[in-house]
Amino acid sequence: MYGFRFMSMWRRTAVLFSWCVVIWGGEGCEGTPPHSGTLGPGLPESPAPGPSDEGWQLVFSDEFDSGEQPISVNSRKWGHEVNCWGGGNDEQQCYTARPENAFLRGGLLHIVAKEESYSGPSLTDDDPNYDPNDVSVTLPFTSARLRSKNRFDFKYGRVELRAQLTAGQGMWPAVWMLPTDFAYGPWPISGEIDILEAVNLGVEGSPNEVHGTLHYGLPWPQWSAQGASFEADEDLSRVFHVYAIEWEADEIRWYVDGVHYQTQHSDGWYHYVWQGQEAGFGSAGPRAPFDKEFHILLNLAVGGNFPGTPDNDWDTDRSLLIDYVRVYQCVGISGVSEDGTGCSGLADPVNEAIVVNEDAGRPRTQRYVVLLDGPTRLEAKEPGSSGLTFNPGSYQAAEGNVASSFTDIDGDRRVWDVVFTGPGNVYLTAVAADVQYETSGIVLDGGSGWRNVGELSFDLLVKSRSAQTEFLVKLDSGYPNLGEVQIEAPPVGEWTRVAVRISDLLDNPLSQGSGLDLSNVSNVFVFEAIGEAEAHVQINNIQLSCSVNPKPAPWQVDTACGVGLEVLSVIAPTNTYARTELREAM
Repeated sequence: MYGFRFMSMWRRTAVLFSWCVVIWGGEGCEGTPPHSGTLGPGLPESPAPGPSDEGWQLVFSDEFDSGEQPISVNSRKWGHEVNCWGGGNDEQQCYTARPENAFLRGGLLHIVAKEESYSGPSLTDDDPNYDPNDVSVTLPFTSARLRSKNRFDFKYGRVELRAQLTAGQGMWPAVWMLPTDFAYGPWPISGEIDILEAVNLGVEGSPNEVHGTLHYGLPWPQWSAQGASFEADEDLSRVFHVYAIEWEADEIRWYVDGVHYQTQHSDGWYHYVWQGQEAGFGSAGPRAPFDKEFHILLNLAVGGNFPGTPDNDWDTDRSLLIDYVRVYQCVGISGVSEDGTGCSGLADPVNEAIVVNEDAGRPRTQRYVVLLDGPTRLEAKEPGSSGLTFNPGSYQAAEGNVASSFTDIDGDRRVWDVVFTGPGNVYLTAVAADVQYETSGIVLDGGSGWRNVGELSFDLLVKSRSAQTEFLVKLDSGYPNLGEVQIEAPPVGEWTRVAVRISDLLDNPLSQGSGLDLSNVSNVFVFEAIGEAEAHVQINNIQLSCSVNPKPAPWQVDTACGVGLEVLSVIAPTNTYARTELREAM
């Protein structure tokens, strides 16, 4: 529903997506017991609470029992968020815990947006720096956002609700789910499940539709937002409709009034995460991130990048009305189904003709090999443009500290053999010594594709190492402007894959320098011995890699990554730099 950072571009597409809030996690707890209730007079009758003990079993419900006098929301089941943060995408409401913004009456939950100036906290409630007494932000509307976090958290099941959605320009009602503990990292890495969202209902030119979406994948701004929309025959803002999802370990299905309109599968969604020095970046598992406990959110936003600017001078307040919220879990002979399966089709029919809305199942990764059985040449994508071979070199604090050469092993491999007898390093430089051309260094293009999930990796054999010798890996933009990371030395005698995050290199500059500059990387690999600096190592298969969303939406920015080369023609009349993009080398 909400994004952590403001997105400057938004464009409507055939499939509409949403935005999310970053939550810092929290402790899970037991759900409250189910209960049944009655509706206020004059309302359409609710269906009985659900499928029987054979199959879907009710594990949580709020029937919003109430008479004609307003009463408070059940605090055992729902907590209020209180902030004027704007949801990370320029929403115009402050969320309050006031009874006028959320109450029960006539057997319904009323979440009420009011046109009024209000001041409150600038940060979301789960931010470590949140101050409930902060009134530094003033916005022109108020509303409410309820969540079951730490009251009812669950994994797998059927979520069902009946609601009458909100009409009006800029109105954005939503029922959705977030992970309770954010075990895989901040939004959107740990996932989000949007059961329903709608924007601008009843506004001329706006469709009468709801949207169901999954959010997952790479960190902002390269996450995946895959979803579909359902256009209803009856007005969603004037008639109650039943909305549901069925969440299994490997499949999630969306329904409106019993009509199955979307399926997403674990073959499509993914979670790409750092898995340590030997593994580097990779998928956490086929079911991640939708294999942890989530909680439910109910809210009515006003404005934001999805619906656009709200109208003003309202004749009356605007409300999201919810008749009930129910959660079922699938129960078999041996108890609750561990993967949520076994009950599909028991409540609503599954439409087997639905085409699974599949993503690629992993990000698109670009790999650039800069040394493999000797220095490797990266060719230019454009014919006739300059490529680049990375030249090896060494630095030694004292003469004789470093000896390096290329050595044949196993008959078909040529490795970089390095002996340290004192402090020093070996490096691969992008600063060429061509007769006609000079380079200022390579450019790691794409911003977030390098900063968030970029990687420098290589094969390392430690043939010997003194007990007081450690190793540093660096990228540099010309000393002292560099980033460095101390790696964990692999066991002696074993070829080991070593990976270093580009983000760690960016976060660890020398104190006397300005840090690594991705737009000018002169040395693409530096391996240094420190401490006693007595070691014998062999190195091969050095790669730089970056990753991006394989299927970016048209409104997403920073959607590609690569390696470029700035070349200075020393024979050109103006001695100007020309930009060349290098080909991926695998």
